[in-house]
Amino acid sequence: MTLLPLDEAKGLVRGVAGPKYKVGPRCSNPSCTNSPRGRRALADSAHHIWPRSFLRKQPQSWVELPDGRVIGNLTALCADCHRDVNGGIGGYRAAIRLGVNDLRLWWCRVAGNNGAMAFEPIEPLDPQPPTREALVVSPANTESDSCPTCGQPRTRRRTPPAADRRRVRKTWPVQVPADVEENGAEVLDSFTEDLAPLLGVNPDDNGRYTSGRYYVLVPALYFAQINRDDFIQTITGKGG
Repeated sequence: MTLLPLDEAKGLVRGVAGPKYKVGPRCSNPSCTNSPRGRRALADSAHHIWPRSFLRKQPQSWVELPDGRVIGNLTALCADCHRDVNGGIGGYRAAIRLGVNDLRLWWCRVAGNNGAMAFEPIEPLDPQPPTREALVVSPANTESDSCPTCGQPRTRRRTPPAADRRRVRKTWPVQVPADVEENGAEVLDSFTEDLAPLLGVNPDDNGRYTSGRYYVLVPALYFAQINRDDFIQTITGKGG
């Protein structure tokens, strides 16, 4: 069984729901030398950083950390590196551990076994597991830069600019107050225009953000969702 990336009591790290994402095709151990053509990972397989036995009946592709951050729980490993973190004959040779200072996941060498273990950080995983915010705001392009068969670089198709993409769209109406006390449309426009530049949403030719409102509202609502307690305390004025 995989060693836990963080020494903590059960309940402080829990599985949470999130969008699907792919891993690989390279082994995420940056010091792996098993494949000179790109550290190819196990085909159609993803390693659970926090083991499924730890999460039990909870969702297993994403985990919420004690500090409230939500990160992906899947990474790609080659067969040898997978054996190193799973133990077996000869014990654990490696472990994936959460850094204390930089909060990244590190590939570590294990010293000692079963009793008191020491973990020697080697290098951060490459790539690091994604965050849900990153996939919500800008879904990752999981297409590989190399051929999974020969490992040689391959030409990627050019992604057309956003204005050229033909996406199916629909309108999601929101009823807002429109009286002398409050103009709801202006309130939403004001919030959208304040947050849009921070999220990299560009205005249209008229300098408005009407076409990008979705990409402002979704991250804002998502942030409120994963920080419910702070959000409620702030809105109700009960915070510290």
